Amino acid sequence: MNLGRCLATAGVLTLLSVRALTQAPAYEVAVAPDGSPYVKGHVLVGFHGGVLPAIQLGERLFGGTVARLLPEIGVALIAYPVEHDVFPIIRTVSADPRVRFAEPDYILHTAFTPNDTYWANQWGPKKIRCEVAWDYGQGDAGTVIAIVDTGINYNHPDLNDKYVGGYDFHNGDNDPMDDNGHGTHCAGIAAAETNNATGVAGVGFNCKLMAVKVLGSNGSGTLTNVASGINYATSNGAKVINLSLGSTSSSSTLQSAVDNAWNSGAVVCCAAGNNGSTSLFYPAAYPNAIAVASTDSNDARSSFSNYGASWVDVAAPGRDIYSTYGSGYAYLSGTSMASPHVAGAAALLYSKIGGARSNATATQVRNLLESTAVYVGTWVASGRIDLGAAMAQLGGGGGQTLTFDATSVVRLIGNMRSANPALLHDDDNQFLQVSAVKSGSSRVTSYYAEYVVSSAAWVSGVIELSARASRTAGLTVQAYNWPLARWETVLSGVNLTTTEAFRTINFPSPMSDYISSSNRVRVLVRTSSGQSHTAYTDLLQIKLTSQ
Repeated sequence: MNLGRCLATAGVLTLLSVRALTQAPAYEVAVAPDGSPYVKGHVLVGFHGGVLPAIQLGERLFGGTVARLLPEIGVALIAYPVEHDVFPIIRTVSADPRVRFAEPDYILHTAFTPNDTYWANQWGPKKIRCEVAWDYGQGDAGTVIAIVDTGINYNHPDLNDKYVGGYDFHNGDNDPMDDNGHGTHCAGIAAAETNNATGVAGVGFNCKLMAVKVLGSNGSGTLTNVASGINYATSNGAKVINLSLGSTSSSSTLQSAVDNAWNSGAVVCCAAGNNGSTSLFYPAAYPNAIAVASTDSNDARSSFSNYGASWVDVAAPGRDIYSTYGSGYAYLSGTSMASPHVAGAAALLYSKIGGARSNATATQVRNLLESTAVYVGTWVASGRIDLGAAMAQLGGGGGQTLTFDATSVVRLIGNMRSANPALLHDDDNQFLQVSAVKSGSSRVTSYYAEYVVSSAAWVSGVIELSARASRTAGLTVQAYNWPLARWETVLSGVNLTTTEAFRTINFPSPMSDYISSSNRVRVLVRTSSGQSHTAYTDLLQIKLTSQ
């Protein structure tokens, strides 16, 4: 298989992860003029006013046989002899006034990205701050996440108690067993059994899993099956639907199924694609889907991940993700792995909000995920999801304190060896280093760190600083007052020495003066001495407390 070709081919929907098996499909495949594979003799027809014309005309329609009805979205699959060219048929059918659209039954299949470095633990749930989120709520069994994929190994010891049933559209039976591994991996990320002393923890904690198998052991399946799978999940009460698949070609059938799911109240989470480009990817790019890009453990965009703030909504961990696979566990990479992080988060928020499924609730979940996301660059609209902050917005833990890491570092005075804000996140002896330069009669360093915080009602805050210097130097810390447009000193008259020291510094009141209208906080660190020196900062975080 030419993987580069698969990633670029229009109309091919892909499961975006790492491993492949090969198996001949049970249908005959042709290739459209634009390179898109499709099922010979199959035409999907969308009707105005549902599929009543198909029902009235019986089994025959437009010279073909009605092979399947998708009444939820007003679509019928019409089958013709395989030797028939479907494109003239599509042109003729499209001219019928009863018809909204007609299109081929495109093939959906897997696409793969390299599996790079293995990690010793689950960094993804930690990055989106599940530990904080679970203090606010751990979900409930009434919130079901549908994994529309290659199925789920429902016998896996870390998934068997989460499984609530499903359907296999690929084989046409009630046994959606995963014979590929991709769906099982996504399921574990979203909602593996948690706090059970076994395997991995799922983001959705107590939320349940529905298996909807639409692809075979090689990851291939039809557009008809995928749309049918989305419809099944919608009709059977899934509150969240995960689609770790996609296509460079838009499909009216697929969009109709996504729209129907969203309008029925289900949150639809979709992988943004692994082409490493800004090209639109479907169903992620549809308005009623949350398009999810992939980040690495440093909050950088994964090289394989699609991007573009005009259509990619959020990002989530997607590189070297450890989860259930087969009967064991494996590390996989891809936007396929990022999407179920968001699906699990959406399920936890849905549980916290409570109440019956409704479009308003689905919209509220989306708004929470997007409004609390952490800034990671202009390549994604809202940033990397922060489930801890999103759950905090819903309350239930009054006076909760949340920690925020710097999203950027800006040098003002001095020679900065590295402006990587990750060096300020952990007490790990990886220092941010700034060498002093002459300023007036002194040698000075000065930089500020910027933070993007959630929009809770923050009433107080502290700055946590751990730093030292190559020789004794005076230390000043300032916070930016946004209404007055000026820096205000919050610490002065102390020295940095060659021994690292930890300090907790209070923000002045009211805290709201130090948070911009776009939820940004700035903290400045300045050192000065009569002699040359280098300042080393190991930790610079802020902790805010809500009402």
